[in-house]
Amino acid sequence: MMSRIYKIYGQKFRMIQKSTLENDYFIMQQLRRAGLENCTPNKDESAEDFGMRLLYSIVEDGVPFELLGGLLIPENVPDIEWTPGHARATADILRVVTDPEDKQQVQSILISLLTDFFAKGLPFLNPSQTVSQPDPEEQPGEKETKPVPNS
Repeated sequence: MMSRIYKIYGQKFRMIQKSTLENDYFIMQQLRRAGLENCTPNKDESAEDFGMRLLYSIVEDGVPFELLGGLLIPENVPDIEWTPGHARATADILRVVTDPEDKQQVQSILISLLTDFFAKGLPFLNPSQTVSQPDPEEQPGEKETKPVPNS
């Protein structure tokens, strides 16, 4: 599936379609910095209002550019090649945007991404209960343990 191309400050970006684990953790870090790891819409809150509330929170905590850097990638870079360095480079470009149309586009992208992200859920922000809790039918001592290799 082809991703929409965004032209901002003379650069072409697209949304990452297939994130790496490193990218997932980077996004998790940015959302935690903004205090949004457990954010849910308020009762009777529209998607637009929810998106604006998320935007204000992210801006207040100073992470909008880094978050966008984790979600957008230069058009010609394959998803699997994304690195935190790409995020920093994208953030640095977005920080200096002056054109009113580019500014509006960046804000619209951020609101849309946040609303969509939280509507679909972020499974990596709330680890599965099955991972963190033992199987109730498993008896203590039955589970085979393997040593963790030294790094």
